[in-house]
Formats: sequence, C-alpha cells, structure tokens
Amino acid sequence: MRNEQAIRERAAEGARLKEHLPALNEAVDTIEAQYAAALLDCHDPLGRERLWQAVQVCRKVKEHFGSLVSGGTLALHQLQELSRPSR
Repeated sequence: MRNEQAIRERAAEGARLKEHLPALNEAVDTIEAQYAAALLDCHDPLGRERLWQAVQVCRKVKEHFGSLVSGGTLALHQLQELSRPSR
C-alpha cells in the first residue's frame, strides 16, 4: 500500500507540473535567450564559459521538467494497471 501511495503522489505531482509546464518553459526559455545573447556579446573567455554553462543549465532544467512530467504519466499508467482486476 505504501508503494501505491508513492505512485499516486508522483502521478499527482506530474499532473500539477504538466499544468504549469508551458509557463515554466517560457520562463526558462526567456532566461536562456538572455544568456545566449550575452554570450554573443561577451569577449572575456571566462565570462563566455560561464554564460555557456548557464545556457546548458537552462536546457537541463527544461529536460528535468519533462522527465518529471513523464514520470507522473508513467506513475498514472502504473496506477491504472494496479487497479485492473487480476485475471
């Protein structure tokens, strides 16, 4: 039963995140674009490296959001499988 509760919580978290995902992605896209624009104008090697890393972090954040939503979808599927009567 405890495992089922964890699956339910993961499914609910994924659903909540999915609801807000477009706004979250838009915010991260905006920040990423600002870093990318600054990267094009930066002539300091250390500054360029830090800006490049910031762009990569933005991409990882969006990827992680997607993974959380996918995990919630998978958890929902697992709940559906658990609720099916045994044959």
